Amino acid sequence: MSHDTVTALYAANGQAEAPLTVPQIAAGTARLLGSDWSARVRRYGTESELTGPDDLSFLFAVDEDDLLCVWYGDGVTDLPEEPEFPEGADEFSAGFCMEAAYPGDYSELAAKAIRVATGRP
Repeated sequence: MSHDTVTALYAANGQAEAPLTVPQIAAGTARLLGSDWSARVRRYGTESELTGPDDLSFLFAVDEDDLLCVWYGDGVTDLPEEPEFPEGADEFSAGFCMEAAYPGDYSELAAKAIRVATGRP
């Protein structure tokens, strides 16, 4: 993997592996979260910022271990006391990373984890 792509199962491609860029995954997450959410490409296409209602923001990028991670940004202050992230999303102090071998859609996993982190349906 490189810092600008991750390998994910792409449901529209018959579950075949296809490289997806970080901006594609962030944009897919925004679509799943609803019309109040949007994704903006940053840093030469290697990062994306996801923004939502009430000034919520998240940064999607690949970390030094080549894992796709999502860092909490502005507005993410009132996290649930003990959030239960979905299987495949591993929490750390400033966000969560998605397992490299996750067998599903990274956008769906990110949307589920963001709903947990924000306490929003």
